[in-house]
Amino acid sequence: MRDKFHLIYYHRLPFPSASGQTIAIIRDFFAVSRRIASVHLFYRGPKAYDETHLNRLLGDYGGAIDDKFHFHCIEDGWFGKRRTMAKAMSLVESATRPFFLVARTFSQSKAGLALRNRYGRDRVKVVAELHQDPFPHLHWKEKGRPVKAFLKLRDAGRVYMRADGLLCNTWPQVEYLDRLFAGHARVEYLPSGCPDHFFSDDDGQSPEKKDGSKVRIRYAGRFSSWKNPEIMVEALRYLPEHYVLDLAGGRMDDGGESARQVEAMAKRHGVQGRVNYVGFLPPVKVSTFLKGADCLFLPLGQSPEGKLFTSPLKLFEYAASERPMAVTRVPSTEGLVKDREQALMADPGSASDAARAIREIAEDKALAKHLSQNAKAWAKQFSVTNRAVKYVEFLNTLLA
Repeated sequence: MRDKFHLIYYHRLPFPSASGQTIAIIRDFFAVSRRIASVHLFYRGPKAYDETHLNRLLGDYGGAIDDKFHFHCIEDGWFGKRRTMAKAMSLVESATRPFFLVARTFSQSKAGLALRNRYGRDRVKVVAELHQDPFPHLHWKEKGRPVKAFLKLRDAGRVYMRADGLLCNTWPQVEYLDRLFAGHARVEYLPSGCPDHFFSDDDGQSPEKKDGSKVRIRYAGRFSSWKNPEIMVEALRYLPEHYVLDLAGGRMDDGGESARQVEAMAKRHGVQGRVNYVGFLPPVKVSTFLKGADCLFLPLGQSPEGKLFTSPLKLFEYAASERPMAVTRVPSTEGLVKDREQALMADPGSASDAARAIREIAEDKALAKHLSQNAKAWAKQFSVTNRAVKYVEFLNTLLA
């Protein structure tokens, strides 16, 4: 059963990378590779790493090169797309079992459909994964560009109607598919996964957590505008002086840009000295950082990506860390957790309401314990291992 098919993730990943998306892809597909014949991922770079160096780097991402997990270099340059296609063709042609080609953009899905046309459905099947920008026509519609919006909607329809399967990681994605494209490909709703080690019983307390004089609010991730990070900094204005905000993440090797961004946000809101930027953390250290918090905060905003279409990795990592969390109230989070059950919800446009939720968690120990225990129990269904099992089960249904 495990050797029925192979899988190609048809995307040239930046590697090494601080991107949570890249980290999750490597982690998730390594888990999938344990359950099928083989998984093939691509990374872009000036030249291929040797296997020893590659495994050393992959160790931080939860993967390792072996007979089931393969990580191919697609060299930088003008012909990257052509080299990617050539590599995919060589893999399909050398295999005796069918391949699933998994893509996350329209152009990559179209490439997969071209391979399917060339080799036939019995050898290649195409699965499109929907992530935070699955319906780009919405952006062009908001910008008053109806022609561009129509063209993007047509592109989406061509992919979502012709693919063999679609993977959605938020429920609004499923609802939009049903509304826009009647008769679309078979859909599986499968939210993001969380690394298994986050569920460790080790409390992971840091020295800062043991200092009872401070209430530590923590966030780990990018500081992109659609993630609404500034509301966390602004919330400090409504909280007592002993509440501090610890931020980890940003971009790796960005020349100090993330640090300057954090400093500028703190200065705008007059909370210098209460915001600590610890820099980019290797993936294996994120769990310990999160477990040192009194309150974790997820600040998604009102953009289409944050409000509707992202399946926030941080939400699952926060929950598995067994620390209480405050979360902005948007459809993408309300479809996953319930207010006062797994998290306290706050208005995404109100720093004062965010502060209210954080302060209630810090001051009500019984509530904090209730939230953190419920969240951890809820998150276990989304562990990387459990997600991989469901992922492979869905692909098996497409072979029938």
